[in-house]
Amino acid sequence: MQNSSRPIGRLLPLGARYRAALSRAKIALVVIAVLLAAGLIVGTLVPEEETESGINAPRDGGDEIFHVRLADPGMYSGGVYTDSFEAPGGQYAFDFVPNGSSPEILSITLEGGGGGGEDFVLEGTKHEALLGEYYTWEYLGQKHVAMQDGGTVSITIDPHGNTLGSVSVYLYEN
Repeated sequence: MQNSSRPIGRLLPLGARYRAALSRAKIALVVIAVLLAAGLIVGTLVPEEETESGINAPRDGGDEIFHVRLADPGMYSGGVYTDSFEAPGGQYAFDFVPNGSSPEILSITLEGGGGGGEDFVLEGTKHEALLGEYYTWEYLGQKHVAMQDGGTVSITIDPHGNTLGSVSVYLYEN
């Protein structure tokens, strides 16, 4: 009768233990190689979007005049966000960083400086990739605005009831 308290490793001959350890090491190397290969495939097959809005959008070298990240219902008063900032007269462009939960319609009004207002509509674009599908999001609307007069500008952003979805709004000087 064998003593059951002896470690299993001592029951195997030296060559068998070596082969078992080598086999586990090979499996680990194969798993690492597969993960690295999958990372390379995903990195090369999922294209970067080159759109006017979004994280990968190039800036035209203009200074950021205004930025807000609306992600908390407490930032809204009466269902709208308002703020003011100083801006010289000139040409400006809106930019957004939306996602799938962003408000479907975002109405922005600039008062002072002759800015005006615009309704931006969120559009999702479906992309097919080797490993599945994904969406990119963009707000459509007139993103360029001219302000003839410099001074204090008041901005009002109305998400039309969707105060839970997050979106970043930027205004850049052209």
